[in-house]
Amino acid sequence: MNEPLIVFVCAGTPATGAGHLSRCLALAEIYRKGGCRVEFVVPDDAFAHLFAADNAWRVAAPDETISVLRTIASQGCDLLIIDDYARDEAFESDCRDFARRVVAFDDQTGRPHSCDIIIDAAAPNAASYGNFVGGHAVVLAGPKYALIRPDILKHRNSAIEARRDRAVRNILISFGATDPWGLTLRILDAVVGKLPEECKITVALSSHGRDLETIRSRQSRRIHLLVDADMGAAIAASDLAVGAASVGAFERAALGLPGVVVTAADNQRGVARLLVDAGASLDGGKPDPGFESRIVRQLEILAADVSLRNAMTMASASLIDGRAASRIQIACAGSTQTSAGAKVRLRAAEFEDAAWLFDLQQEPTTRRFARKPTPPTI
Repeated sequence: MNEPLIVFVCAGTPATGAGHLSRCLALAEIYRKGGCRVEFVVPDDAFAHLFAADNAWRVAAPDETISVLRTIASQGCDLLIIDDYARDEAFESDCRDFARRVVAFDDQTGRPHSCDIIIDAAAPNAASYGNFVGGHAVVLAGPKYALIRPDILKHRNSAIEARRDRAVRNILISFGATDPWGLTLRILDAVVGKLPEECKITVALSSHGRDLETIRSRQSRRIHLLVDADMGAAIAASDLAVGAASVGAFERAALGLPGVVVTAADNQRGVARLLVDAGASLDGGKPDPGFESRIVRQLEILAADVSLRNAMTMASASLIDGRAASRIQIACAGSTQTSAGAKVRLRAAEFEDAAWLFDLQQEPTTRRFARKPTPPTI
């Protein structure tokens, strides 16, 4: 039997950054481990370094993408996953003749979709997409669907534990892989003379980052530049962060890193609201003319309050638990019908299911089919 084919159409240029690609790679990994064939179609090779040796990917110009997809999926593909705001409802419809199921990522951009599943980790609920998808579509909304790459998640437990009551010695500035807004340099200039001398400042950018050479020239005993770095290690080594409310903000939250989140673009409003309302971050607002002084003050507050930092670490780690890929994979599997005609759909077990599962294990019918006839105890 042929292995299932999963195809990703993913944005990823210096202008759009690497966030789309990062979350798609997190989902691709779980499919690959499950024995699927995974292919990527991207518009640029700017972030080729993110692809592992076993990733299959191709570069295609926007007007060539459908043709490339038809070549890859000449026998059809089981799942087409689209994470590119330049792809519209018409593009999704055009893929229907070779894709058995179509999945789309969005961030409340207000775009209509012709897909089977929509994923938005920052949306408050499924009703947010009531006017943008058909009635058959499944909406996966909320932070439990925030995808985090395995190479970042491997630092989760040790990073969270190490943060407890730790003094602030390293502040991370991270406005995405490329920082198309030019906010990294603004924040760097603002904080370098205001924070205690013992605080090191780490700046993370890709080799396509804006103002890279200027920031490189500012390196010193206190200022450290990371280019195309292992972001999991960088986040784990940091005590505070200031950065955009992008995919990177979810990555920082997954490792319990407290800090300030900035709404650098309109489509980041949902992520910022989610993190701030959960107590996982302070709200840096938009990059208005006076936002540098606001950020400095917020970092000073956080640096001086260990209890606040501890609380934010716990709130962050609870909000983003790193299990999104499994949840999405199960949701994309759809439903099956039993011989009796019942429709069965799987979902991932959650912490709040514990009481129900325990009660279920007490049932005589359950014990009849269990290896141990004795019911479990608390």
